[in-house]
Parts: sequence; C-alpha cells; structure tokens
Amino acid sequence: MNKIEAILNCNFSFKCPNKCDQLELTADASRRFCKSCERSVYFLNSNEELKKAYMNGLCVAAYIFDPVIAEPVLLLGEPESLSCHIYLEPTISLSVEQLKFLQSIVEEEMNLLQVRRRFATGEREIVRLNIPHRMAEEYLKQATQTGLLVTVQGLE
Repeated sequence: MNKIEAILNCNFSFKCPNKCDQLELTADASRRFCKSCERSVYFLNSNEELKKAYMNGLCVAAYIFDPVIAEPVLLLGEPESLSCHIYLEPTISLSVEQLKFLQSIVEEEMNLLQVRRRFATGEREIVRLNIPHRMAEEYLKQATQTGLLVTVQGLE
C-alpha cells in the first residue's frame, strides 16, 4: 500500500487490533485476508473509496488523520461513517417552521429568537459539524421539506 494523503472525518464502529503485516497476502495487492475475523481487508486510497466501503460494509485499512498527533495513522476495521458538515446558505428570512427545525439540530440550547439572530444573517452559516453520514442525509431531507437551502459537505 502506498502512503497516501490521510482521509479526514471517519469514525470506525470496529477497530481491528491486528496490524497489516499480520494479514494474509492475496493475489490482489489492494486486499489482504484477516484470519481472525475471516474477512477481506481492503486498502483504501481516497474518501470516495471509503464511502463505497462504508456503504458495502467492508473491512478496510486506511490512513486516517489523527488530530491529536496531527499525523495520519493506518487503521484497520469497519468504517462507521464519514463525518459531514451542514451549512445554511445565506438567508435573511426564516419561517417559524424553519426556525424550529434549526433549533432542533443545533448542538447548543437556543430559543427561537437566538436561532433567528444566529442564522438569518445573510451569510453562509455553519449549522452542525462532524455528524455521521446517515444523520446528515436525514437533516438534509428535513431541511428540504421546510424549504431551507442547506448544503452538506461530505455527502458528495
């Protein structure tokens, strides 16, 4: 596996205690076999490959950026999700329904007036950072139903 740029914003539902050199070689250079769990482990080189592996429930080996040591670390296991970020596109007017939706997804306690002051600025605003892929998809769906224009970084 070539050293690659670290993948950002990925959580693992299971981190394998094995190391790469403990995995059995296969005919495919991008895949090894784990005798412990009797599964193939796929070496990934990009966020796109990670998304596909996550959607297919594959075990992976990938360089994941560790913010604590500020370096990429090779991890083996099952990716839980890619973290996504939700942004509210510029607006100066929000309906009560939209305010209540935003109030329900922000992390801090806010009343509707505080929500309006924070988000009805005419600027692009961060709504949530580092949330799981599935949660971001659900929030996007709900936002669309209320007529809010939001973008989700990490779903592309």
